[in-house]
Amino acid sequence: MGTSITFGSFRTLHIGDLTTDKEFELACPANRIGTIDVLLGLHHGQDTSNSVPFVHALRPRAAIMNNGTRKGGIPVVMRTLYSSPGFEDLWQIHFSLLSGQEYTVPGLFIANGVDDQAATMPIAPMPLPPPGPNTPPPPAHNGTAYWIKLSAQADGAFTITNARNGFSKGYRRCLLRRRRRFGQGEHVDAVRIVGPRLFRRQFDRNLRRPASSARPYGDRQILFPPHGVRNREALH
Repeated sequence: MGTSITFGSFRTLHIGDLTTDKEFELACPANRIGTIDVLLGLHHGQDTSNSVPFVHALRPRAAIMNNGTRKGGIPVVMRTLYSSPGFEDLWQIHFSLLSGQEYTVPGLFIANGVDDQAATMPIAPMPLPPPGPNTPPPPAHNGTAYWIKLSAQADGAFTITNARNGFSKGYRRCLLRRRRRFGQGEHVDAVRIVGPRLFRRQFDRNLRRPASSARPYGDRQILFPPHGVRNREALH
């Protein structure tokens, strides 16, 4: 069972342990969920979930991964997140040995370490140990457990806080959000604009485009996505 939560303009999603075949049904041929602001859980960051078609269709701005030191944080999942359009930050409950320095996030975004923290961490990801009775136990964490807190506002802005170090980061609201339907699904194009001047210039440019490349929006023709906007992060 998955949970989709909407609070005003803010949207988040937790789909539990949904596997890639079921993710594909939600993303293709129509995006049945639309875009979201924060993706939660991520099946601990395992590669049996978190497929490219699904994550990239959601276009989360941030993700909070409920992983363990040796469970989740698989390199292919990390690459999927980092390459997702508009993705900004990954927050992790634990650091992951399976990520190595190659893919791990800065410590500011990690809530928990281990009791016997190594002085250095290998650059290359650690291979997943084969299952069986001879598999060594994962690094122990018996100390204080820390959480990651997500606080959302109705206008779409949200803040994520790391309880271990008190680090908090705010994410501005999306100033432009457009919806269009494909069959039973719904797709959302969300672009953040830094100011009304840039919006007006981009809006006027869209109206000058040929009608054949535009989509109806109210009583005007507007491109989806706006012409010239390829990476919404570039608008910051």
